[in-house]
Amino acid sequence: MAAIAWIASGVAGFIGQIDDFQRVPIGEERRVAFTGTGGYTLYYEGPGADSGDSFSGAPDLEVEIAPVDGRPLRLSDYDSDVTYTIHDHEGRALYSFEIDDPGTYVVRSDSRLAEVGEIAVGRGLGRRLFGPIVGGIAVGLWGVGGGIGIVALTALRRRDARRHQAARPPSMVR
Repeated sequence: MAAIAWIASGVAGFIGQIDDFQRVPIGEERRVAFTGTGGYTLYYEGPGADSGDSFSGAPDLEVEIAPVDGRPLRLSDYDSDVTYTIHDHEGRALYSFEIDDPGTYVVRSDSRLAEVGEIAVGRGLGRRLFGPIVGGIAVGLWGVGGGIGIVALTALRRRDARRHQAARPPSMVR
């Protein structure tokens, strides 16, 4: 039960994380707030974002993230294929970037070929889902292993008790 609860809480947190991404419609400019330093991910959300191998990236998408009065951040291509479809959000990780100074940043996006979709930004999804699933599986396996151990120990004790009973000479009852 603990394993199932742990996995379920991880999935709920994963869904909540996607719902909480800050979003900017393609073709617009908006301010977003980053409250912590470290790694973040930029996702394209729109038609076909979760379409598997046939997806060739957001249609001619140009994105820039910069501090309100600063130079644009360096965006690195996302190094793995991460997609999601949760509620009304169908997304694909496109870029990763680092925030050194928390604060307000401007996100600009444009596409010559598509005006549909959004840019979503937030922390990467892997850790939020991976930890509870691995932890839940570990707890589940530990529970199954412990159960098998208890059954085996009980069977051995019962066998030994029967052998001990059979080796005793019959008692004389008057």
